[in-house]
Amino acid sequence: MVDLFLRAVDKIIDLLRAGARSGSRVFEDLVEPLFNEMPLVVQDYLALFRQAETVLRASTEDGRPADEAILMIQERREQLLATRRKVQQLTELVEEQYNDEKVRGFARAITACFYSFSIESDRREILTDGSTLVELFELLKASQLRSIELHDAICEARRNLEHSWVVVTRLYAELRLAYLHNHRYAP
Repeated sequence: MVDLFLRAVDKIIDLLRAGARSGSRVFEDLVEPLFNEMPLVVQDYLALFRQAETVLRASTEDGRPADEAILMIQERREQLLATRRKVQQLTELVEEQYNDEKVRGFARAITACFYSFSIESDRREILTDGSTLVELFELLKASQLRSIELHDAICEARRNLEHSWVVVTRLYAELRLAYLHNHRYAP
C-alpha cells in the first residue's frame, strides 16, 4: 500500500519540479492523486496504532517486557518513514511554487497526518510523531513511562490522526468544488 502512495508522490514531485501547474492542472496533477492515495497511508498508521495497543495490552497482562512491541514498531517505522519524508518534500515544493492558500493548506494538512503524538509524562514532556512510537515503548521498558500514559498517548495519536484526516477531506472537498465550478463554467 505504501509503495503505491510513494509512487504517486514521486510522480507529483516530478510534475512540480517540471514547473508549477495552473488552474485545473493543480487539482488533476496534485490534489486528486495525493488525496486518492492517502487513505492507504492513514490505514497503515491506524493499523500501527491498533497493533501497538494490542501488544501493550498483552505485555501488561502477562508482565512481558515491551521487546516484541519495540521490534514490531521498528519495522513499521522504517516502512512509514520514507512516506513521511516524501510528503514533507512535496509540501515544501508546494509551499515554494503555489500562492493559492487552499492548495498550500491541503499539502500542510496531508503532512500533519504524520505528526500525531503529544504526551505529557510525570517525568517530562514528550513531543513526537507516529514514527517514534518505539521510543515511548522503550521508556515504558525502562520504567520512565507508565503503561497507562503510553496507552493514553496511543489513543490520543489515533484521535489526532483521525482529526487530521477529517481536515484533509474537508480541504479536498473545497478544492474539488472549486475545480468543478471552474472546470464546468470555464469560458
